[in-house]
Amino acid sequence: MNLALVLLPLLCSVRAYAKIMLVHAYLDESETHGNEPNVITVAGYLFKSEQSHRFSRECAKILKRFALEYFHQTDCANGYGQYSSMTKLERVSCQNELMAIIRRRSIKGFAASINVEQYERLVEPNGQRPSAYTYALTGCLNNIRSWIKSSKYTGEICYYFESGYKHQSDAERFIREDLALPRNGQMYRYLSHEFAGKRDCLPLQAADMLAWFTSQEFVRWKRGNTDRRKDFEALLRPQDTRILHNKDSLQKFRDIMDAHAQRS
Repeated sequence: MNLALVLLPLLCSVRAYAKIMLVHAYLDESETHGNEPNVITVAGYLFKSEQSHRFSRECAKILKRFALEYFHQTDCANGYGQYSSMTKLERVSCQNELMAIIRRRSIKGFAASINVEQYERLVEPNGQRPSAYTYALTGCLNNIRSWIKSSKYTGEICYYFESGYKHQSDAERFIREDLALPRNGQMYRYLSHEFAGKRDCLPLQAADMLAWFTSQEFVRWKRGNTDRRKDFEALLRPQDTRILHNKDSLQKFRDIMDAHAQRS
């Protein structure tokens, strides 16, 4: 096990004594492939530090009972991989148990979804304009900023991102150029960040679930199906927020980028 993943939560717990509360933010991404629309979603959850530890203990018990290495919503929904020997009833039961502890232990969920082809056509990402992933990540961080402001939170936040996925370099650039800058400390309450795997950092499995469900709903919405899945309905709470970008919001962002380029 990565020693940094063991020491960082301990550091966060020690710092918590000097704060009213310490919060952990866990973020993951989900990307659909195949027939259009291809959608990328970045999503995550905020946990009080002690609640993230309780979530991890309860999640580990669920995984042990169902003989799973880790929870992966795509495989759970479709019966792939380590779920291939499970019945649908078993997969649904496992999913529902995880949903229950997500709802009980997390402060709020947040997500942002983008139609990748539409984004690339309208925004034309390049060295000066962010990728669709980075723009979705920005939406999630804006949600965290809004929560910090509305809750009057004065503590610090440890940020966790899933490691090893194809957009990790974009996330690292965003952290370096925005999230971790000293002048942005007040906005993001940044204390530290870590790239981790789902096996080592169990709350990332909660972020994986929200990212998958949000992406699936966005695809359905783009295809004219506005009915929400009942299992997704069971996961969502009033405090959970989602951004579903459309043509108008992307054109507005492009106009902002154009105006910024002209001033530069």
